[in-house]
Amino acid sequence: MIASVEEKVLQRFHVDVVPLDISCAMEDVRPDSDWIPKNLYEGAGGLLPPGTGIGTDSEGRWSLLDRNGNPTSFRMPREGYYFDNISFNQPGAVIDPATFRPTSRQKTLSPCWMPPMNMPDCRFLLERVFFLETRRGHSVC
Repeated sequence: MIASVEEKVLQRFHVDVVPLDISCAMEDVRPDSDWIPKNLYEGAGGLLPPGTGIGTDSEGRWSLLDRNGNPTSFRMPREGYYFDNISFNQPGAVIDPATFRPTSRQKTLSPCWMPPMNMPDCRFLLERVFFLETRRGHSVC
């Protein structure tokens, strides 16, 4: 997800359908004080989801860090707006379309991968859908 859009913005533009992205639904309801403040490249302030680790290389580019503080394959170019997964275009790497078969290995590369959910998490998501539909008037996709 590129951004979590605030409710007042959704209302201003009469948005009637919103996504329920399970990779960030839990964080979306946390108070701003739990989020990590970060100045974006153009100077605007932003908030990153709790637990997000960002590293900066010698040229000022950002990389997402894993839980151990090691860089992942997700990079944001200087003056960029989102992270690119560069695992597919490493120097010297060639992808043969005829034999390319994505695997579940991706879950070990992505900082957004989530383990299976437990019942309290499932209940939370159901409650979130109910709230968005009944209290905010949104359809959820």
